[in-house]
Amino acid sequence: MTYTFQLSRRISFLFFLFLLSSLLSQGINAQPGASTSKTRTQKKSMASFNTIYSDSKCGLNYVQATIPLNQRRGGYNIADVQPASLNINGVPAGATIEKAYLYYNIEGYLSTDADFSFTLTNPSNLISTLMSEPIATGPTTCFEPSMGSATFRNDVTAAITGDGSYLIDGLPTSFFPADSPDANGASLFIIYSEANSTFVGTMIVTDGHEVSLTNGQNISCDITGFLVPSTVTNSMGFALIGDDQTFTPNQALLNGVSLPFIDGDAFTIAEGPINLSPGQTMSTHEIRRGGDDCFSLSMTGIYYQDSEANTCVSNQNIPTLGEWGLMILSLLLLISSIIKLKESYLINPQIK
Repeated sequence: MTYTFQLSRRISFLFFLFLLSSLLSQGINAQPGASTSKTRTQKKSMASFNTIYSDSKCGLNYVQATIPLNQRRGGYNIADVQPASLNINGVPAGATIEKAYLYYNIEGYLSTDADFSFTLTNPSNLISTLMSEPIATGPTTCFEPSMGSATFRNDVTAAITGDGSYLIDGLPTSFFPADSPDANGASLFIIYSEANSTFVGTMIVTDGHEVSLTNGQNISCDITGFLVPSTVTNSMGFALIGDDQTFTPNQALLNGVSLPFIDGDAFTIAEGPINLSPGQTMSTHEIRRGGDDCFSLSMTGIYYQDSEANTCVSNQNIPTLGEWGLMILSLLLLISSIIKLKESYLINPQIK
């Protein structure tokens, strides 16, 4: 009797997991989507970016580190010299690394330029040799007419070990001549998850390479492909800006909220709370340049959390591989016993 009761509980648990899985699949809000592209005004360029990451998951979150690297003309700002450190802090112990992207933006790069290699050394001192991967090229950000510019992205998920210093070395830099390739900077963007968390995180990342063609021109991008839940918390926006120089006024308006960034860095990130509202399906991100300078936009996106804790299931309630095996074996033994009992009864109907 005890054995049959325990097996019944396990079968009921399997049925519960099936129902829970169905409910979770219906409750995820993010859907893959890409931004639209159209010109709004003469002084605004509407960026056409591609969505490269869109997901909702228990405990989904992110950290980033961004540094300037430019050396041209002696450096119009304070920049790091390679090997340069991208210092990551905030990845919880035991977290799953979902995706990690290394972005870098280069001035003086043309689409016809040859590929180049560089290295990324992780906190465990393991060196990854990477090849340049441009995602889009464009015109110069108001330097010499012969110059171009580009945004690059490498998937470095396999190199990520958690918190610590990630050393980047070998990205092209140039002091003179001014039209030689010179990296504006680099950014390490790490997306991770914790299965035991009590919130669902949603992340959408879009990227490309949009350049303001004249001094004072703004760049705008619409982020779509999501539906903000009624229990939204901790909504954040972010945008990677290239060739920024200290000409005011500068403003990063993400979902209508002006976000802080280090003005004057050749590669900088605007990041902060953007107050997404329940039911919202689009967030407009605009970089405004009112002064005498051009710039580029490499990546932008949104992140938010759903605080409804019962949408996540603790790993403690999910059977291990060994437990699944025991349940299946128990079920097979029960079926075998029933078959044998039926066969015995057919042979000798008097057996009870």
